[in-house]
Amino acid sequence: MSERSNAARAARNAYAREWRKKNPDKVKDAERRYWEKKGREMATAPLVNIPENGLPSREALREFLKEHDYCISPTAFQMKADGNTMTFLYYDQEAYGDRTYFYCVEDGKVYSNYFSIGD
Repeated sequence: MSERSNAARAARNAYAREWRKKNPDKVKDAERRYWEKKGREMATAPLVNIPENGLPSREALREFLKEHDYCISPTAFQMKADGNTMTFLYYDQEAYGDRTYFYCVEDGKVYSNYFSIGD
């Protein structure tokens, strides 16, 4: 920043400090309005929309995983046993076993179970 910009910024900051000191009720009111608005925004945040029968394809699962964390451990079985709400996402048949993906409502992460043919 140039020296002139620094001086202008310092003057603006000093003015704002003085204004806040002279108008604490307006500052408090502005903060209250800000957090009320944030609270409304958070309450109306879009929920994860998962079709009733899960995702339609492996490509849809890949897109979903780009937006959500995927955890290999613990398994979806363990998460469900711990009392978490698990929503079915996709059943993937692989060469040596099957993997089923679930979305955890509580933490917003994806977990899976793997069933090996050799087991």
